[in-house]
Amino acid sequence: MRVLASDLGELLGYGAVLSWLERTAYGALSLSDALTIEELAALPDPRSALLPPETAVLFLPRVDLAPQLATQLLNGQQVWLPRGLLAGDGPCRIHNYSGTLIALGGAKGGLLRAEKVLSNEQ
Repeated sequence: MRVLASDLGELLGYGAVLSWLERTAYGALSLSDALTIEELAALPDPRSALLPPETAVLFLPRVDLAPQLATQLLNGQQVWLPRGLLAGDGPCRIHNYSGTLIALGGAKGGLLRAEKVLSNEQ
């Protein structure tokens, strides 16, 4: 949005900046579901308000790996995806056999690669 405002200003010959931008949602997260600082401070344990990390990436396709493939992936290797495990190429969230989110990665040509490892739980 900031670049769009700048580009429009340039096209008009005046220059432009964006003075305010507020993100109201990201994937499954919504500003209307957020807690205020006061609400957070009033909780007996503020950590209870934390959401699981997976909440931020629910929009990505999910890949569940067998233990051997999860181990290889967590050791830095690319792994071949069994047919039908992921439709197409692109970013995905990677889970181990027990369902724990272990990495964010991407698939290309049937190969899966971890880009951000989040857990060593194989």
